[in-house]
Amino acid sequence: MTLLDFFLIVAALSLAGVAVALVPALLQLKRTARKTELLMDTLNRDISPLMRSLTLAAGTLENLTSLMNEQVERVDAFLDTVEDTGRVLHRTSEIIRKAIVPAAAEIGGLGAGIRTFIHFFTRPGKNS
Repeated sequence: MTLLDFFLIVAALSLAGVAVALVPALLQLKRTARKTELLMDTLNRDISPLMRSLTLAAGTLENLTSLMNEQVERVDAFLDTVEDTGRVLHRTSEIIRKAIVPAAAEIGGLGAGIRTFIHFFTRPGKNS
């Protein structure tokens, strides 16, 4: 047996060892490919209804958003009206405070003066 024969035997045994080691790896690769194919079939079957549901949900959200925007605009207009009404009420109260309250106080004072005047001249037990 020559050195070349020895290396050929070692190479053949190494090649056989690699082939034996590859068999479990190839079997696992086959199982993985089968599972991947099943997963792809499941995804293909389930993705269409899921996409339809997502499309319906997106449409519903779009409608809700539109309705919310309309309601926000209505509330904004209402708040503007309330703000304007508040300003009018404030101006009215200022006018009342500046114009009517002093006049009412003067009328009240005049009334009190007249009552006192009448009381002075009509009091009982007046020394005449």
